Amino acid sequence: MPEVQKRKTVPTIREWRDAISAAWKARTGRRPSLDALSVLFAQWSLETGRGEAMWCHNFGGIKGYGGTSRHWRGDYCMLPTFEYDAKGKRYNIVDRFRSYPTMRAGADDYLAFLGRDSYRSAWARIEAGDPRGFARELKVRNYYTAPESDYAAGLSARAKEGLEAIKKLPPEAAVGGGVVLVGLLVGAGWWLRARRAA
Repeated sequence: MPEVQKRKTVPTIREWRDAISAAWKARTGRRPSLDALSVLFAQWSLETGRGEAMWCHNFGGIKGYGGTSRHWRGDYCMLPTFEYDAKGKRYNIVDRFRSYPTMRAGADDYLAFLGRDSYRSAWARIEAGDPRGFARELKVRNYYTAPESDYAAGLSARAKEGLEAIKKLPPEAAVGGGVVLVGLLVGAGWWLRARRAA
């Protein structure tokens, strides 16, 4: 588990959506709903400052610990961050965060992390499109140290923002044979227009 150089990896909203959607489909066999995407967008946005502080393709600010631990054994980078103590006082630290070679690898691990048995109830809140319930379930599992009310309010506001942003995006790119089908349909449309004009 080597330490790697930190690198900023700021995706566009479309790149974020496409990576998360592909990871979701690989994990579940279906595309995510808009509600599920809005909750995931909200957490990504909150944890990464709307993507501007996304480092090493880490979608959820997931810490990277390893060694004899049962947790992360992959690459990590050291980043400044902040936590809250039991009294709600904020303090600054430098900590290990998971690092990934690609955006897709980061999206896959982010959803795998949230899909673990210990986060089953949090995953259910994602699928229900419930950002406040998601915040509650994450707090119970010590995912974050911020006051729950602040985290929940942040997720709720960003979920609405994310839903609007995602709705404005063009449809996801076709994968595999779908690209060929789109090409055939475009070609057939051109051929029909040419025949009509003749």
